[in-house]
Amino acid sequence: MTVNKLPRVISAQTQDNTAIVELFVGDDIEYFKGHFDGHPLLPGVVQLDWVLHFFKAHLISNFQFKGCDVIKYQQPILPNMQVTLTMVWKSERSKLEFKYSSASGNHASGKIKVLPHEL
Repeated sequence: MTVNKLPRVISAQTQDNTAIVELFVGDDIEYFKGHFDGHPLLPGVVQLDWVLHFFKAHLISNFQFKGCDVIKYQQPILPNMQVTLTMVWKSERSKLEFKYSSASGNHASGKIKVLPHEL
């Protein structure tokens, strides 16, 4: 049996230091199990992990995570939801700004400190 840990990518656009990734977060995502029974929602730590995953895939492939700033969770990401992950790389400050949003509004946002590495 396949364990599904990532959302399905509907589309992705990258231009300059910005990536916009449309995601479908299916109810088969492993992280919904037990979080919480009867009212599943995507844990915040998983949302951060996905930001780093898609940052690596679309903007900078080799970096070191150095911490998070100003993380805000406005409303939960629920099963079978389509969300947009917007990431903006601020190279002068070594900060990745991100936001999850959907037709329901903003879900989460924040800044992550990362140091790029030479390949």
